[in-house]
Amino acid sequence: MDAIVPLREHHEKVERLFKRFAETGDGGLTEQRAIRDEVIDALVFQSAAREQLEAQKEMDPSDPLAVLSAVGR
Repeated sequence: MDAIVPLREHHEKVERLFKRFAETGDGGLTEQRAIRDEVIDALVFQSAAREQLEAQKEMDPSDPLAVLSAVGR
């Protein structure tokens, strides 16, 4: 699976979440906490997707051990 597409989608999602967070103002502490949790989840996903992309870049497709190692990450 190409990690670029979901990475872009999550980047856009995080941007929307930060905008929602800013719009809640001082009175929306409960909503801000919920948004914060969503941002954390999306950023964790982005981090894992970036690691996957880096592994794909570094992998030598002619080396079966490298392929197996990258799949197992």
